Amino acid sequence: MKKILKYFIAVIQLGAVGIAFSSLFDMPTLRVTMVNFIRLGFGYAGDIPVYRFVDEYLRHQIRPLVFITLALLVCIIFGGLGVLLASFKSAYAIALCSIFVNNLLFAFIYMQMINRFEGVLWLTPYRNIIVNHTTIWIWLGVNVLILGLSGVGLILTGKKTVSYTDNFITEMYS
Repeated sequence: MKKILKYFIAVIQLGAVGIAFSSLFDMPTLRVTMVNFIRLGFGYAGDIPVYRFVDEYLRHQIRPLVFITLALLVCIIFGGLGVLLASFKSAYAIALCSIFVNNLLFAFIYMQMINRFEGVLWLTPYRNIIVNHTTIWIWLGVNVLILGLSGVGLILTGKKTVSYTDNFITEMYS
């Protein structure tokens, strides 16, 4: 059980990269995902409808956050690969450290995204941001699942298995 558990955690953690493609919040003319956020930050708006006069201001506002968002995606991938490639005892500790760092980065990025986009909204006729709570609940659910499985894995690796032959040999020579 404890050997298979590590692989479940790695798959779940690597699957969390899919959050980058789900909507974090919506504006009337823009659906903001992490991928769209990165594209906007590097100036590749393409098919994303943004007003021309807002584009440069928005890019200037979000450019520093784009690198933190890329760091989050890299941390998720390296955390999952670290769990996959590590030994069984250290894999669960790596998973716990990884979700701690990932949650700090995700919370910081999410709050900063909303603040930066609210600063841009005053340039447009629209004045509201619709937060997509489903994505937040999925993110929290994935991390709680990883936390629970890692805790179970740590408990299972902490228990020492005693073989009957060891007990027999110890009793025979004492």
